[in-house]
Amino acid sequence: MHVEQHTLSNGLGVILMNNPSAPVVAIDVWVGVGSADENERQGGLAHVHEHMLFKGTSRRGVGEIAREVEAAGGEINARTSFDYTVYHVEMSSRFFEVGLEILADAIQNSAFDPEELSRELEVIQEELKRGEDSPMNRTSQLLFSTVFASHPYGKPVIGESERVARYTRDDVLEFFETWYVPSNMTVSIVGDIDVEEVLASVKRHFVAPPASTPPRARLPESPQTALRLVLQEHTQRETHLQIAFPVPELTHADVPAIDVLSVLLGGGESSWLDVVIKDELQLVNSIGCYAYTPRDAGLLSVATTFQARPANGFRSLPSGDLAPSQPDGDPAPTIGAEEVLEAILSLVFGVGQRTIGDDEIQRAKTLLSSQLVYQQQSMHGLAQKFGYYQCLVGDLDFEDRYYAAIEAVTLADLRRVANYLLRPETLTVVMTSPQGEATDPEAVRAIVERASGARRISPAARSQHTDERGIHRAVLANGTTLLVQQDRTVPLVSMFMPVAGGTRYETAAQSGISALMTQLMTRGTDHLSAREIAEVSESMGGSISGYAGHNTVGLAFTVLSKHFEAAADLYVDCFANPSFEEDEFSHEQQLTLEDLHAQDDQPAGKAFRELAKLLYGEHPYSLEMMGSVESISALTTADVRDFHRLTFLERAKVVAVVGDIELEQAYSLAEQLDEAGCERAPIVYNDPAPLRGIALATHHEDKQQAHLAIGFLGSRLDEERRYCLDLASALLSGQGGRLFLELRDKQSLAYSVSAYARPDLDRGSFGFYIGTSPEKLNDALAGISAQIGRLVQECVSPAELLRAQRYLIGTHDISLQRGSTRASMMALHDHYELGHGYHWSYDDRILAVTAEDVRRCATEVFTREDAAVSVVLPEGMTLDIEGFLR
Repeated sequence: MHVEQHTLSNGLGVILMNNPSAPVVAIDVWVGVGSADENERQGGLAHVHEHMLFKGTSRRGVGEIAREVEAAGGEINARTSFDYTVYHVEMSSRFFEVGLEILADAIQNSAFDPEELSRELEVIQEELKRGEDSPMNRTSQLLFSTVFASHPYGKPVIGESERVARYTRDDVLEFFETWYVPSNMTVSIVGDIDVEEVLASVKRHFVAPPASTPPRARLPESPQTALRLVLQEHTQRETHLQIAFPVPELTHADVPAIDVLSVLLGGGESSWLDVVIKDELQLVNSIGCYAYTPRDAGLLSVATTFQARPANGFRSLPSGDLAPSQPDGDPAPTIGAEEVLEAILSLVFGVGQRTIGDDEIQRAKTLLSSQLVYQQQSMHGLAQKFGYYQCLVGDLDFEDRYYAAIEAVTLADLRRVANYLLRPETLTVVMTSPQGEATDPEAVRAIVERASGARRISPAARSQHTDERGIHRAVLANGTTLLVQQDRTVPLVSMFMPVAGGTRYETAAQSGISALMTQLMTRGTDHLSAREIAEVSESMGGSISGYAGHNTVGLAFTVLSKHFEAAADLYVDCFANPSFEEDEFSHEQQLTLEDLHAQDDQPAGKAFRELAKLLYGEHPYSLEMMGSVESISALTTADVRDFHRLTFLERAKVVAVVGDIELEQAYSLAEQLDEAGCERAPIVYNDPAPLRGIALATHHEDKQQAHLAIGFLGSRLDEERRYCLDLASALLSGQGGRLFLELRDKQSLAYSVSAYARPDLDRGSFGFYIGTSPEKLNDALAGISAQIGRLVQECVSPAELLRAQRYLIGTHDISLQRGSTRASMMALHDHYELGHGYHWSYDDRILAVTAEDVRRCATEVFTREDAAVSVVLPEGMTLDIEGFLR
């Protein structure tokens, strides 16, 4: 597909591509300014603009921008980075002109109203608090501020609380007038468009006069010549460890080799760090590696989380190649931060001498190159890609040269970059630990010295039919239902297969068994080890994964279509022959237990977990997807094998395949999945008992924010009122929704406030959430109650209803771009006896809902006297539940 580039007379860059594969258009405006371009008194101003540009213009009031976009069935968003700020709209292409005009108005004519600015700065304060409550965010910011001690990449993009609170309209305008000039902006548009008409529209709407872009004045980072070390304790359950080495900027000739090296180190389940540190040594819960190569010099980082565990959980490799040093050969009583750090550094520093196979290098190249294919699935991905390369490099052809250079990377290149980058004198170590688990700095220095001084780690069908949309449905002789949608747009194939399982089929004593089982199904079979599964999958540029939900469990995969036959063999092996080997089981069991403990670091998650218990009572939907500490601890490999037999081997299957595939290939796969044959059982509904009175759960934690979740029993998947509740959610949520406008924009009560409708096989839920400062909690509760009251007492206006309908239709259409999404929808809808094409009727069902339907449904569902309320708040504070009932 052809890409056109233009530069308008005022200096504005324009990138256009017609892609008729879906009736969708993505419109990006990239501004070449980020937080790294701020001076000493401007910290966070680039991010303030991200918030303020949608807060009204000379023609549009507060909330009107988002409402108009959503009324056209679109989504609008923005983000800020160190190097750029991007504003994005995605919508049905029939409303293209609306989206472009709105973005142009926001970019060129923002009002920057002082009162709105004051309110939005309060919202940013809430965002800052939320980040401070996150151990991962806190550790990442410490890493960047340590690696970039002089360069502005070391400062938080969002800014710092004290400085952000002081900004005035004059400050914002000064920054805007300096950087938001046409010559510093690029409009990137991809979709089902007429390129000539779109170019004319861009010229018509982007009429700001030409102006020069100021030179960038970034303080360079001094070369690092010694270890940099930060060790902190915080109130958290897990230890977060991140190490980093400086690397060159994006355009440097060594970046392709660095990216291949980062994938080999920690870019997938078959990567060295994942295989050795997580799987074989079983030291950590999660680990990964990434190369961050922005406009200026970046970093190569390894990030991991773990909890101290008994020494008997630590194993040496069979080869003996890697084992953290232990005095006198005696194991330590526990395996903690020092052992984890030494194992990681021993591997990393030994990369330059490691034996690296050609197949490993090719697998890493395939993983990187497959990203190019996956980006082509959506207009959003393509628009983002073009805008990114133009903004940072100024050359769209850079991408082709980059991927050609990836394919040209050799073993010698990898060793060369490893030896000059991965040195102890350029290492940064940042670790945040739970209280009482601090690591001695001198011990860390000794570990670095030891690790860097040694070389380490070296059919027949009962029925078949093709519908008007080209979806082929067959019921095979073995009872399996096969659904196939052939799509030649992108050389990918996605498959989704649900069977009856999940929390609906669990007891409290075995809660979490579905999630644990499906995780283990790709962790070894009777023929392949976990590592071999990961290697085979990634060598095909694909992924295979188990999943577990409320009502189903299953396997999913997406793969480059040229590798489908091999991927199908792997899929059948994981489905039919998982080994559930004792060591893998114990490892995943331990990781799940640690994840369960780590949940306490996320107060919002706790509020929702307690809400589910209140809403569902004795119904299994009240069970946590991961299970409980008690249930997971009691499970055995025999339990998992029995559950696998009961679900995957003794229940009927629906197999959905979407992509660049022949029907015969899909038939062959489906026949192998159920050779014995299983008949589909009818669904028996089991709705949860209705609530009687207010159900309240209160938890006290010392956090900067309070977290409030409110829930009502909602609708089943087969009920028409699910569409009324979807519309209620759309009316309340989003940047143009009532909650956002009233509680965030007008009252500055929160950074995050939302509502959701979640239909389910048995009766689902409808919920509200807000994270706010504790002193604002009761105002937030009253504000949510007021919005519930409006829905119950008043019919929404025709314009507001149409906006919500168009928003839902637009987001639904956008979601159908990906083959994996279509495969999951087809399979689940057929499994739930709704019909495999049920999702195609979504638009008509939404448009059929009236304002009176919404009000009547709200009256039935939102009975505040019978609500579930869950809150996490600081000690000594109480929730004014009477304020909710008033």
